[in-house]
Amino acid sequence: MYLGGRMPGRVLEVGCGNGHRLAQLRALGWDIQGQEVDEKAAALARRRLGGHVSLGSLDQAGFQDGEFDAVVMSHVLEHVHDPQGLLGECKRILKPGGHLVSITPNAHAWGHSRFGARWYGLDPPRHLLLYSRNTLELLAANCGLRNVRAWTTAARSHWILGGSLRIEYGEATDMWAVIKRGARQATLHAGAIAARVRDPDSGEECVLLASK
Repeated sequence: MYLGGRMPGRVLEVGCGNGHRLAQLRALGWDIQGQEVDEKAAALARRRLGGHVSLGSLDQAGFQDGEFDAVVMSHVLEHVHDPQGLLGECKRILKPGGHLVSITPNAHAWGHSRFGARWYGLDPPRHLLLYSRNTLELLAANCGLRNVRAWTTAARSHWILGGSLRIEYGEATDMWAVIKRGARQATLHAGAIAARVRDPDSGEECVLLASK
């Protein structure tokens, strides 16, 4: 979650899912807290982490002003109706100088241009809004966050393009189809990496980094 090189402190993951990422952060020395709106996912996370997970929306969690050194979220912002309100709440609960990290699909991704309506990053109806590097920077700046920086990455394009292939061709039904789809997925992943080198804004995901 792009926290490497920072001294561990208290971290909140918004939309923590089953808690696997928080478990990794705890192993690196962070004091962890999760928030999740899905009851089943929150239960899994609590079992994995021994608690430390709030069920419900972030504004219902009751966190104090300036409680966290870092707030992270991965593939959350595209699901919410009020992204500015969510980032504003993240800013409130961050300590002065604390860091916010948010990862989302990139509307300007190479895979989006390749697959069109079958691009996995669209994910209707669950994804309500899609972002580019520029729109993420504008959104964060409008929330009063500082040191705003956004970029794109092809690091997990294998996963997003694999989902796009399943939409385009359907689920593989035999071993030969699995092998062919796997080879095509690897080729597309290489293509996405090459496209990201040519155009820094074409990665499959956007990363937003800002501070309070």
